Amino acid sequence: MYVFGNDKKARGCFVRFDIHTGLGSGAYLRLPDTTELRSTTDYADPMIVTALSFGQREKYHLVQCFQDAVHTYAFGHDPASSMISLTYTGFIIESDGTTHSNVFERFITGYKDNRLSAAPTGLNYSEILIGSTSLTGFLTGMISRTSDAHHNLQNFELSFLAVEVQG
Repeated sequence: MYVFGNDKKARGCFVRFDIHTGLGSGAYLRLPDTTELRSTTDYADPMIVTALSFGQREKYHLVQCFQDAVHTYAFGHDPASSMISLTYTGFIIESDGTTHSNVFERFITGYKDNRLSAAPTGLNYSEILIGSTSLTGFLTGMISRTSDAHHNLQNFELSFLAVEVQG
């Protein structure tokens, strides 16, 4: 597998980037407007999923009494503390080594059109699919940072509010 390097000796390009297996292409994102962001090198916006994290919390309250008695009250899922984060690494240069990719435009437009306050048909979930597992949440943030300027790599981290228990 070649990630960097091509016959034009240009940085940040790739000759072959084989991420597809018999099981599919790993994690991918389906946004409310039906846009899908997959690990791919097929179009002018090559990208791969490089990180996924999520956390879920319960709402609870503890009452500590005399004689070591502790009463625990549980109130269910805490959506304010339950978040999902999905990170992509995008190639800023296309595989031909001579033109820029559309990766910035794709993520900026994806966020603008699908964030919680601008969901296309009301409150629609974004869906992150990993094998047979699906995580759902509302798109609430995006951060982009340079991963490797030498090789023209840019990270895009999307944040989702997990308002329901996942799984």
